[in-house]
Amino acid sequence: MQEDGDTYTIGLQNGNMTIEEDTITGTVESFYVKEVSGGETTEYRVENLYFQATEGDTETQIIASGQFIHPDEGMVDFTTLGPVTVLDEGEIVSGQVQISAAGNTQVLLSTSGGNVFEVRADTNGDGTFDYTPENLDCSEFDLDLDL
Repeated sequence: MQEDGDTYTIGLQNGNMTIEEDTITGTVESFYVKEVSGGETTEYRVENLYFQATEGDTETQIIASGQFIHPDEGMVDFTTLGPVTVLDEGEIVSGQVQISAAGNTQVLLSTSGGNVFEVRADTNGDGTFDYTPENLDCSEFDLDLDL
């Protein structure tokens, strides 16, 4: 949430985008969001971003990968495992996103509809998902993706 006095700066470095009929494809070497809040500046980065959004009759399919860098928490790699499908109304109905971090740890977010996600994590890097909390209801994060 933006508070009074907060400012945000967005910057792109070395990227390209192509639009062909109902598909947008792009790569960005570096993308950052700089937040100034309460006199403090925080810069979040996404690097080596690849994305593709393809619009169908009633849905959009998204493929993406890259690295997210938090200034205090470190870096994670993310990739979709096949397309993530979002209905025109904004509901995420299918897809998986894999997030990998230091020490071969990883998180797998999966959904089969209703903006409800199953979260599984390999917390010690041994290749076994050893943490599965309750499903997360993300209904408030509906995406409006009218290409």
